[in-house]
Order: sequence, then structure tokens, then C-alpha cells
Amino acid sequence: MSEINFTELLAALDSGALINSADGGSSALGWLATAPAVEVTELLEALARREFIRDDSPRDAGLAVIFRQLAARLRSQSPRGDREHLEDVQLAALKSIYARLPEAYQSRAYLLQVLAIARDSNALAALAELFVAAPLRGSEETAIALSPLMQYRDYDPGALFPRLLDAISQPATAAAVLDLANFVTREQIVDTHPAAERTTTLIGLLGKLAEQLGVIEEKRDQPKAATADLARQVEDGVALAVALCDALAQIGDPAAIGKLYQVSELAHRRLRTEAAAALATLGEEAGEKTLLELVTEPVTRLRVLAYAEELGLLDRIDPEQMSAAARAESELALWLAQPSQLGFPPTSLELLDERSQYWPGYDEPVDCFLFRFRYQFGDAEYANIAIVGPITHAFLADFEEIPHSDIYAAFAGWQAEHEEIYEVDLADWDEGLVYEAERLEPILHDAGYEAVQMIRLGFFLGEKALVARATKDGQPCIAVADVHDVFSYRADTGQRAIGPNEAYAIYKGRKLLRTFNP
Repeated sequence: MSEINFTELLAALDSGALINSADGGSSALGWLATAPAVEVTELLEALARREFIRDDSPRDAGLAVIFRQLAARLRSQSPRGDREHLEDVQLAALKSIYARLPEAYQSRAYLLQVLAIARDSNALAALAELFVAAPLRGSEETAIALSPLMQYRDYDPGALFPRLLDAISQPATAAAVLDLANFVTREQIVDTHPAAERTTTLIGLLGKLAEQLGVIEEKRDQPKAATADLARQVEDGVALAVALCDALAQIGDPAAIGKLYQVSELAHRRLRTEAAAALATLGEEAGEKTLLELVTEPVTRLRVLAYAEELGLLDRIDPEQMSAAARAESELALWLAQPSQLGFPPTSLELLDERSQYWPGYDEPVDCFLFRFRYQFGDAEYANIAIVGPITHAFLADFEEIPHSDIYAAFAGWQAEHEEIYEVDLADWDEGLVYEAERLEPILHDAGYEAVQMIRLGFFLGEKALVARATKDGQPCIAVADVHDVFSYRADTGQRAIGPNEAYAIYKGRKLLRTFNP
């Protein structure tokens, strides 16, 4: 039986089925989750004998799936004191596989993650050696490999350091390595910061980074400065500078003060915050002063408050800056500044509404906040409404003219997940769904809607609702109707118009919030 399953797993890897569970990948992985250690060893040894070619994305993705499953196998056993460690032969096979994988394979990061989750001394020593000798290509891959070590405290960092510190010379890996060194120091897993004997190197690196980022800031108003490559340079440079400031503060060497002042003079608010906190930690009054000034900036407020508590400075901060609304404002600024959102903080934020209400998924009332955020791009402006509380989110559609209650409803409906809450688009209707829709269509006509074009049928805890395009009083709109109610929103043109998705989210959210908040 083991031979059959082992063969199936390798066949699934070769055929690409591991990235398509419908083709059998799921059952093969199920075997890996429960197989005896000897069979896992056979699999790894077989992979260690294989040759892997560049630009083979399906096989790379399949390997990533295998390594993630192996990591999950080890993680599931972690809480027990008798957790399964990697055997010497398994570790040797993993090292051999890593040596064979092309540099472009993202699955290398997941292989290293297996070693991190195993976290016995031999696995960690191998992780450090492979990480330095054959570095990963980017910060995302590096985070995949090392992040498990910031979730556990039951390992010996001596197996990682000082060898892992040699990766500081690589821009893609330096920040993550320092973050890990900072973590084991802050959590008191080690008595002395792992990089304490490399302070001179760290100070020199911080000074060089400060100069580079200063040059980039001088060019920020030039048209060519807004390239993706430059943005990536800034992102990587900021991440490393933040890690360096933290490391130098924890090491406590006064020789770093000069370079920290250099960083504190940059325009980047996150860097100024980190440098100010490091200076304050080293006893510099100017660092405390800058830190207390930065609490008024939404994008830095939460970080400043954390440092102020650590440094005993909370009594010097205006209580308004520590209120729930002020913290929510900061959460939104940080969310908007993420690369996955707009990538930088808004020009302004305005609190529109705050209320405590029951929210789907919560047993107690939740503090909810609506903010208007604005971005100014020369003469152009972009603005919208976002929620902070049970979720932090904003739609692309323009919500500026919608009542606050419906804005809350839109977010609640968008977030709702339940097996009896779903919708079916017109293209997927069968005869039964057509019949249900045609029963609801007259409700729209009776309410004065004309030129009805059905879009989808929604199912909400046993009730049915029709979403349609229509006109009322000559005005195009998106309408939603069930046997109890009909409502609509004007159907404007453009990307930011409220469409069927937003209208139906409002419908769902209205019902949910009215149920929880009668």
C-alpha cells in the first residue's frame, strides 16, 4: 500500500496534479500527512535523486505543495513534547534536494520552512548553512523560510547564529535575519543579541542605507522616480533600516547614535519613528522629543504608542492620541499604506461615525468606525469611506453619498460567510432558478421599476432575492428585491460606480445587522 501511494505522489508531481486537487493531488497529499516516517524518508530520497530544470513552474509549484504538507505534518505534532524530528537521513535528503533546485524555484523557501518548523539543532544548523550558501531571491521567500522561528520559543538560536548573520551581506535576506535576531533577544531566548559582536558592521550598513535613502528622497518629485524598481528599493531599504535601528537599540552601543540621528532626519515617517525610539532607548532626549511629536501622525501613532509604553513615556502623550478612535485612525492609515492597497498614507483622514454594535461573528458589541480618507495628487483628488473595527476595509466603489447605516451594511454583507448565504449568476441558472427569479420580477414592476434585466439570484438563510438592472423614473439603477422589501442605488458609469456586488452586499448586511441589532 505504501508503494502505491508513494508512486501516486510522485506521479501527481510529474503530471501537475498536486496543484489541481481534482486530478488526484489531494488524496496523494493525504497520504503524506499520515505516512510512517520510513515512507516519508523514501519520498525525500527519491526526490533527492531527481534532476530539476529551470522554468518548470508546474513542478516547482508541486514541490512547494509537498514541502508545505511536510511542514504541516511537523507543525501538527509541535505542541507535544515527543514531536517528530527530522531523521538524519531525511535531513540529508532535504539538503540534497535544495542543492539540486534551480535558484528561481520558490519551493526552496518552503523546503527551508520545513527545517525551521522541525527546529532541532541539526535542522537549524542546516537551515543557516543553506540560507547563507545559496540565498533565496526575495524578501517574500525569505519571510516564508524564517517566519516560523518567530512563532516558537522552544529552540536553541545557537544552532542558527552566528552563521545566519553572514546573510546580512545579501540585500534580500538581511532584514529578515536581523528581525529574527531582534526577536530572540526581545523574547529573552538569548542573553546577548546575536549580532552584538558585529556592531561596527551594522552601524556602517545603517549609515550607507541612510545616504542611499536620502538620495532617493531628493529624487522623489522627478517623473522617473515612480518606477516599480525604485519602489522596491525603498521598500527593501526601509525594512533593513528598521531592523538595524531595532538591533542597535537592543545592543545598546552609543557608537550608533550618530547614524541614528542621520536616519531620524529622513522624511520617511516609519524610519524617523524607529530611529527616534532607538535614540530614546540609548538615552537621547532628542529621540524622546521626536517620538512624542510623531504620535500626531496617524501612520506612525500605533508604533509610537508601543514604544512610549516600553520607554515609560505614556504620561507625556495627549490622552486624545490614545483614544479608541485615534488608534482606529492609525490602523486605517497603516492599512492604506500597505503595498497591496494604495502603498502610502492618505493626505487626510476624517472620522465620520463611530458606534458600538453587534457584528456577525462576534459575541459582544464591537466598536466600529467610519473614516473618510483623501489622497491629493496635484490638482486631482481621490476619496472614499473605509471601516475600522471588526475589519479594516474600503471598496473601490464610491460610498461618499451612501447613508452610514448602508455603508456598515455593505461591509458586513461583504464579510459574511455562511453555507446558506450565496448567490448564483444568471448564466448559471437552471429551470428552477429561472422560476424563482420570475416569481420575484413582478415585485420590481409593482414598485415602479421598468426595463428589468435580471443579473443574479441571491440566497440568504432560506430567503431569495433578485438582483437586477432597471430604471425608475427614467434613472438607471441596480435594484434588489425579495418578498419583503425593494431598494436600489443609482447605476452610474465608471469603475467606481455601485454595481451588483456592492448592492447585494448592502442587502445582506442590512439583514444581518438588523438581526443582531434589533
